Amino acid sequence: MYIKRSILTNNAKALERTDGRFGDIYRIIIPESDSVMCETSTTLRIHRITYREARDKIESLAKGIVARFGACDRYIALYGENSPEWIMLFWAILRSGNRAYLVNTRQPDYFTKSVLSTLDAVGIVSLGGASGLSFCAEASVAELFELAKDSVALDDDAPFGNEIAITTSGTTLSEKICIYHGENFSKQLLMTPEITDDNKVLRATYNGKLKHLMFLPLYHIFGLSAVYLWFSFFGATFVFPPSYSPEELLRCVRRHEVTHIFAVPLLWQAIEKGVLREVAALDDKTRAKFEKGTELSLNLQQFSSPLGAYLAKNLFGEVREKLLGDSVKCCITGGSGIAPSAIRLVNALGYKLYNGYGMSEIGITSMENSPRIRTRMRATIGKPFPFVEYRIGENGHLQVRTDAACYEMIISGVKTSRDEWFDTGDIMSADSKGRYSFIGRATDVIISSNGENINPELIRRAFDLSAAKNFEIIPTPEGDAPMLVIQLAKDTDENSLAAIRDEASAANASLPTAIRVRSIRYTFDPLMREKDIKVSRTYLSRAVKEGKVRLFEASDILASAKPEVENSELCEELREIFARILDMDPAEISEDANFMTELGGSSLDYYELISEIDKKYGVRLPFEAEGFGYCLRDFEKLVKEHL
Repeated sequence: MYIKRSILTNNAKALERTDGRFGDIYRIIIPESDSVMCETSTTLRIHRITYREARDKIESLAKGIVARFGACDRYIALYGENSPEWIMLFWAILRSGNRAYLVNTRQPDYFTKSVLSTLDAVGIVSLGGASGLSFCAEASVAELFELAKDSVALDDDAPFGNEIAITTSGTTLSEKICIYHGENFSKQLLMTPEITDDNKVLRATYNGKLKHLMFLPLYHIFGLSAVYLWFSFFGATFVFPPSYSPEELLRCVRRHEVTHIFAVPLLWQAIEKGVLREVAALDDKTRAKFEKGTELSLNLQQFSSPLGAYLAKNLFGEVREKLLGDSVKCCITGGSGIAPSAIRLVNALGYKLYNGYGMSEIGITSMENSPRIRTRMRATIGKPFPFVEYRIGENGHLQVRTDAACYEMIISGVKTSRDEWFDTGDIMSADSKGRYSFIGRATDVIISSNGENINPELIRRAFDLSAAKNFEIIPTPEGDAPMLVIQLAKDTDENSLAAIRDEASAANASLPTAIRVRSIRYTFDPLMREKDIKVSRTYLSRAVKEGKVRLFEASDILASAKPEVENSELCEELREIFARILDMDPAEISEDANFMTELGGSSLDYYELISEIDKKYGVRLPFEAEGFGYCLRDFEKLVKEHL
């Protein structure tokens, strides 16, 4: 499916002639076309769904929803992870004349139940079996298709839902619901030609066969707006990976010849660390060649993007073959601040990586889309899009004005209209060219004992601890000074620890005396909750105080922090699976050790784990279940019950 510029132009003109409601967007981006909308894969083959097939299924699902819940302009919750069926259910809810609440499945059930109550939801539709919420009426995809068989086709002029709700917990963990109408998203879609035409290098990446990796959750504004709705405007194909393990993601990109990847900094920084680990294992001469090659690649890309891309393919052919292959044309990062070193390396390898900005409350509002690679390497968020205005308030916070922002918000059950200017709570700076740079979250600022404001984000940028698994700057327990917390890999030995300690100490010494970290502490515990895609300093500070994240001095960490060995005659196979995924010695894994909070597994690791268990035992597990401990004993119990 090769995209002509006329498709984008025609879609923009067609939308311009409408009221910009969700029904108008649907009729434009889900055409009766035989172009491929979605791709999934199994071991043996790639499965494809055309836009025409998707439209037929949406109509059937909508009939089933009307039969089950009615066409009552009420909220219906959509519960499930990314899949072609998720997209179809999204449109089917709206097509049925109802409103859609996009459930964040990584939030705890009590949070979701509270939102369902606030929205007075009439029901839940789920991708598979029961959601486990047991709060209101529920129907699965299979049930809806069954109901549709005996239902009358929907009238073309039937009312189309025009409201969706997404949630964000924010830094205070209070319930915040963002209400969007179709017109809010149409504002951004109508500016799509102007955004992509802003530089010819970026424009070229959108002029061809577009395949987007569906990595970001669709219930987040980043995934819904910047990935799905935006790329649907180009008639793109969406590729759904079979699992979210790093190896499977990379394999999926290569197999499907993905062209565009939007992801959070976690992915790009993981790629950077993986490459640097391999480079560190090389001899001095080869390492020097690699570094010289990256600088040469960046310099040539600055002079000529096509020549630079050609050079990168030839210089780093072996590295690219193991990573994303040669099909990827454009990458965008967003969701949190990214280390400039990650942008530098990914771009040096020949993958064009741009930095974007947005929030659940305001949508996606800017992107650093400069054709000059040295500008992108500064990790700015660029200039606001044509339909957006930025300003920096007296408190240093970025304030945003745009018609693409949410229509209204419901905070802790209280409905409130958004102000003309939305205060993001992000501390920003702007240069003379009108480009904005993220400095940090206002809620993260540390007040020193002498009354000075210390921004942990600025301190963090001084550290580049490539050998550490993760690290973050938080307040000391007293709250009046910054502290560096370093998460170590489970196999960290004395030499590795010494290297990390020396690197951290040297970086700290380079900082002005007033903002140096007062203490450096180490842990084997993960710095993120399993449901998160970035470190929350608020959560981490609380977890340290509550002892959920155990901190150690360098002198005693190797002796004190590793888990004790427990033997089990019932779960050795599971122990081996744990060990393989976590790259640990099986003897280090106790039967009661939590896969994430104690063993250091990430959400991506957990996806790989449940995939392995499904493959070996035929047991399908949810991403998370309330009260589930994620330890060997829990998995052993589930497998035994199934068998």
